[in-house]
Amino acid sequence: MGHSRCGGIKRLMSLPDQTQTYDFIDEWVKIGLPAKKKVLEEAGDLCPEQQRTLCEKESVKNSMGNLLTYPFVRSAVVNGTLTLRGGYYDFVNGDFEQWKMCTKPCHPQ
Repeated sequence: MGHSRCGGIKRLMSLPDQTQTYDFIDEWVKIGLPAKKKVLEEAGDLCPEQQRTLCEKESVKNSMGNLLTYPFVRSAVVNGTLTLRGGYYDFVNGDFEQWKMCTKPCHPQ
């Protein structure tokens, strides 16, 4: 689950493209680099605040995908014995979004 105004995502979006990091937080947030890359490619024309919001949400989806790299998780999802759900809480507006990981076409939640 992700949330609005996430400090980790804010740091991720401000990380320089170089590989040098400055503290342990930089190393920790680098797991979100695929989400950052996608947001910058698809929404590079948006303001930084909008990009951060998109990255907060995309990072949740990225985490769901990372879970599928565990064979026992993938097997359970494919067999229908496990459902992966991701969520995003916008505490500023009181909104909650939810996503369901599907291995075949499914309806959005």
